Amino acid sequence: MARARRLGLAAVLVAWCVLGTAGSEAQVLALEIEVEPKRVTLDDIATAVVRLSGPAKPGLPQPSLGCLNFAIEPLAPLSGRQTARGRQWRFLLVPVEAGPAHVEAMLTYGDEVLTASAEVRVVRALPVEPRAATVRDDITGIRFVTAEVDSASVYIHEQVTYRFRYYFETWLPTGESPQYGFPQFDGFSSRAAGQTPADESRRARIDGRDFFVEEIDMALFPIVSGELQIGQTRLVLPRVVGRGRDLLTEAVDVSVAPLPAPAPPDFSGGVGEFAVTVERADARAAVGEGARLVVRVRGRGDLDTLTTVPSPTSTDGDIYRGAVDAEHDVIDGKAGGVRTFEFVFVPTSVGVATVVIPAVSTFSPEAGRYVASEPQQLRITAVSAAGASPAAPARSADRRWGLVVAGAGVLAIASVLAWRRRRRTEPRGRAAARGRTARTASGTIDALSATELGDGTRVCREVDDLVRAHAAAVLGVRPQDVPSSLSETSARGAQAVADVLATCAEGLYAASSPDAPAQGELIRRAVAAVEQMTGRADAAPAE
Repeated sequence: MARARRLGLAAVLVAWCVLGTAGSEAQVLALEIEVEPKRVTLDDIATAVVRLSGPAKPGLPQPSLGCLNFAIEPLAPLSGRQTARGRQWRFLLVPVEAGPAHVEAMLTYGDEVLTASAEVRVVRALPVEPRAATVRDDITGIRFVTAEVDSASVYIHEQVTYRFRYYFETWLPTGESPQYGFPQFDGFSSRAAGQTPADESRRARIDGRDFFVEEIDMALFPIVSGELQIGQTRLVLPRVVGRGRDLLTEAVDVSVAPLPAPAPPDFSGGVGEFAVTVERADARAAVGEGARLVVRVRGRGDLDTLTTVPSPTSTDGDIYRGAVDAEHDVIDGKAGGVRTFEFVFVPTSVGVATVVIPAVSTFSPEAGRYVASEPQQLRITAVSAAGASPAAPARSADRRWGLVVAGAGVLAIASVLAWRRRRRTEPRGRAAARGRTARTASGTIDALSATELGDGTRVCREVDDLVRAHAAAVLGVRPQDVPSSLSETSARGAQAVADVLATCAEGLYAASSPDAPAQGELIRRAVAAVEQMTGRADAAPAE
């Protein structure tokens, strides 16, 4: 009897634990959605809050929202916020079609797919007063927004600074912050150029009233010419005070002029105000080995279009293109930075070699014309062996002639041996090219692997620069000629590189930038493409 009671008690405890665990899990897996307002006009907007109840776990994906009656845009932060009621995400719903709307949220949680839905009605009528650019409330005071550009008439690829300002008299009593919805910036490439949050120590006085001011700048670069319009920026106020409403800026028009034709044959693609500097990374080099030269183009402008500079020339050796890099910065309130082009000079004879760096051509919007830097010269001391001193001790004339004769004999023997070696294997030039290609590939793969995920547009731009520079070095062409060269060659890895560059281009000009998984996949494909192309170079047949 006692044994039966103990078994019964154990069964009850097991059932209680199972039911308690199931209840806890059920609580964790509960998904709900709230949409406000329930009745929305076509000229208004709605907001949706999707909430996962219970304690949040790390690595939660963003829920997806679907409804044919709305264009749906997620609001920051995309990872959601942890609240007392669970983790929640906010979405902006812009009506596009009248009628009853069924908004459905879906979240993949482990092996399960959670769903929640809400019913909303979209109507054509306008039951409330027209939307204003200014909100006034007895408690929170006046709020309004503005948008402007620093120049309404620019050249293609010249920067336009778009400045959005939010003015308000008092902070929201709930402590919440409004959400910002920028337009698509159709016809422009864009990047964030700075944000100045509202501060107690900085106020703007307008019509006798003091306002806090929050400011956001966007650097825009037109990629097409013609008459372009920047759409309205929307500020979404939390609907917690009075009638709370959202504010819209006015649309802004920009006239974009094409660059004058014809462009110089050696046009670098740079549009802005740039200065060119040249320096030797190595002051001397051994015959047959390399000395690095660096050409830097620094200034205000879009570095993404500044893709190439003319190759240096020399009658004292061979010159090969190296890495191309860019460091973005803000200069005098404008986006810019420095684009670095590396070259390798390989001297062919002992002495002082002269390397000529041709003029670099850019377009100056301030001058309204193409400008060119001054050609420059560098001198590099070429020695007979790595580490040899360029200043040798004085010797007698007989000893010098003896060394010359002996050297000539050694060179003759070496020439015969080298000729026989070339007949058995491959030309010295091809071997050097293989070594350079392998080194370039290793550096490119390291740089790709070190690319930091985050801004999808930036990742696409960095991957494009790295892969394009490597392909240019392998194919022996300029970076801007890589796409056409890839279409004309059947070399191994060419198609993989072309596919990567096409994906980068799609990401740069897509309506929304690639997310982290897409960025990681792009980097993985880029590494594979570089490895394929390098394998092709290593496997090149002997001549």
